[in-house]
Amino acid sequence: MKKMFLVVLAALSLTLAACGKQEQHVATPEEQRATALANSEKNAKLQDLLEQQRSTALSNVTVNSSIYFAANPRFDNTWKKMPHTDDQIGPACPQGSGWAWVNVMHVDGKDVQKMKLWCSTSSQSLGCYTEADFQKGPHAGEPDRCDQNLPHPLKRFTEMTHIISTENLLILLVVALTAGLLLRSALVFMTKKIIKKIGDFFTGLGL
Repeated sequence: MKKMFLVVLAALSLTLAACGKQEQHVATPEEQRATALANSEKNAKLQDLLEQQRSTALSNVTVNSSIYFAANPRFDNTWKKMPHTDDQIGPACPQGSGWAWVNVMHVDGKDVQKMKLWCSTSSQSLGCYTEADFQKGPHAGEPDRCDQNLPHPLKRFTEMTHIISTENLLILLVVALTAGLLLRSALVFMTKKIIKKIGDFFTGLGL
């Protein structure tokens, strides 16, 4: 009797387990293709966003470093700069850290000087710092982590295609004044020639 009871109990347990077990849905080939297509489009949009962010960060760093160069008498046009984008920009942090670095180099024969600047990708007022000053300042360590407070997407700074130093501005002014004087002299000369020709014409007519 006891054995029979155990057999019935086991059968009942198996029946309940089978009833409680839900069938797992196996995606059809059409469903699998639709899911793959949706994921592909999502990934493409994400990659486009990240590329836009990296491009904006690189552009902003280029603008900030150009302003820094123009304002710093230590640098002239013999110094070369190679800006980089924000290394923290990625799927988990599309806005990045807010900082990117610039390689600065001056080559004079065998004498090679190298420097590293850290420039903001989101603020023109923060601008750039030499690495030594940056590491001693309040923003040290920020390039190593994501800044969730940054604007997203990043705002592109105003393009600065021509940044003129004080010396170059003076040279341009001298050139402009010289050109103006030469043009004035040419106009006076041509005017005198025209007046002389007119005078000769009327003289020939006996007037």
